[in-house]
Amino acid sequence: MPDVSQVTQGTAGQFRSFPCFEPLRTVEFCPAGDTDRALIAAGGSTRVAIGQFVTSEVDASSQSCSALSALTYESIINVRHDTAINAIAWSPTTNTEVPQAGLSFCAAGSDHVIRCYQGTSHQQTVQALNGHTSYVNACVYEPVEGTRLATVSDDRSCCLWDIASGQCISRIPLNSYGMSVRWHPTEPLRLMVAERQGTISIYDLVSCQPVATLSTFGGGMLVDADWSPVNNNLIGAVAGNHSYVWNLAMGSEPQESRIVHNDGAVKFRWCNSAEQQFATLGYPPHHFKVHLAGSQKVPITQAFPTAGGISWHPKLPLCAIGGDCQIHVCECIV
Repeated sequence: MPDVSQVTQGTAGQFRSFPCFEPLRTVEFCPAGDTDRALIAAGGSTRVAIGQFVTSEVDASSQSCSALSALTYESIINVRHDTAINAIAWSPTTNTEVPQAGLSFCAAGSDHVIRCYQGTSHQQTVQALNGHTSYVNACVYEPVEGTRLATVSDDRSCCLWDIASGQCISRIPLNSYGMSVRWHPTEPLRLMVAERQGTISIYDLVSCQPVATLSTFGGGMLVDADWSPVNNNLIGAVAGNHSYVWNLAMGSEPQESRIVHNDGAVKFRWCNSAEQQFATLGYPPHHFKVHLAGSQKVPITQAFPTAGGISWHPKLPLCAIGGDCQIHVCECIV
């Protein structure tokens, strides 16, 4: 796809927009990317677009040059999907050096089925994981070897899948809808599960029992949560119109809570390159905001007519926002 992009200026933040095939419901950077190139998956109603953002070298002496200005988008493949896509996850087995030769990811569809894709840019095999009886809201691969997948659903369960066999090997019952699931970045026996009622549990996967429980204490229905890849003690979430931040080293009480979107928040994501930085997305008119934990300032905010998901670049302070036939990218230097 040619690099046809528009540049807009948000509040203390610059955005570029790159064309995509259809209105997007979710976007997900591959966490194993590098500074100069990073894979991204964009899911719509009929397809998953796989591409990569490439950052060319910039003149460090020029004040006008930035990672955003040097960014180009290269399309790799559009994969047909039978239903609308709710969530996407990347396997650590993906070949980030030569992605055309080794792609591995999964997509959760609105038909309650998770489809795992493996192969090249020319040919893929698809494995369907059947077992959930309602919408699958989030999915994540075990980050070390990628042999297992965790999913959470409106059927009030968290399922652990064996990728090789395609079988559900463990099912954790939940008290309400499962909204988010995250594996500990370095400990494959720790799993975070966030529920609609406002409970976040850290499970030990040997016993499948929680070893820590966090709560938003009736602050509204929880819709998203994330585990920081930079500081593994930090967990964040959005519920109602508030964001919450916990530091596991400081106990189970939230370290901070703030109103982030008056009409309600839908997404929370920690930055991969700055410990205190996180982004939120609100209900229409879909205000995208970047925050600093410990500070009430909102250095970056921008409204989009439509927005489907947010995801941070694995190495750079760039955040992608799914749009109406576009991927918006914000440079978040605060």
